[in-house]
Amino acid sequence: MTDFPQYLSMQAYKSQYDALLKRETGSKVQTLWLHLLTLYFPHEKGFGLLFQDWPCEGTLDLSIAYLAPCMPDTRDLRHQPKNMFFLISENREHDDNPESIARILKKFAKKMKKLTTKEQENEILCAAVATGTHVRFFWLEVGHEELTEGDFGAYLELSENEGAINVILEQFKYDLVGAWGLD
Repeated sequence: MTDFPQYLSMQAYKSQYDALLKRETGSKVQTLWLHLLTLYFPHEKGFGLLFQDWPCEGTLDLSIAYLAPCMPDTRDLRHQPKNMFFLISENREHDDNPESIARILKKFAKKMKKLTTKEQENEILCAAVATGTHVRFFWLEVGHEELTEGDFGAYLELSENEGAINVILEQFKYDLVGAWGLD
């Protein structure tokens, strides 16, 4: 365990994590990652989480989760600013070989731009790509067409890199709280 805030602890997601590793029937990558996102970005603190399937390249095993500020009078998160996106893959090939999703990342950058509001044209967007129990962090910088990888190396595995993932998600949370005026 780490000395970091206890949002991300093995106990919080152990059963879902183990089910994915054992490839139990019904275990889903999105269940694990959406659970983790709600731990970091709770609705009670003003975060809204929207999830949608993304049929890309003929596959139905990709989905996108994104965060938007959820004000009390907000009914439709699609028209709110969105600064952080999660691409989640249920494909076992991506789980076994996370780098195999590289071609889809180029299309993901374009999809992220389509999901933002017009007021966000001059904002840097954050992206996380979850393949099984691995996650990789990127940014989409203003004026760029491709994602820029973070300084964290390649894919981080939840159990092995718990502390690093915790620090990254805490920083994203801090940045979004400031950008969206959530206190």
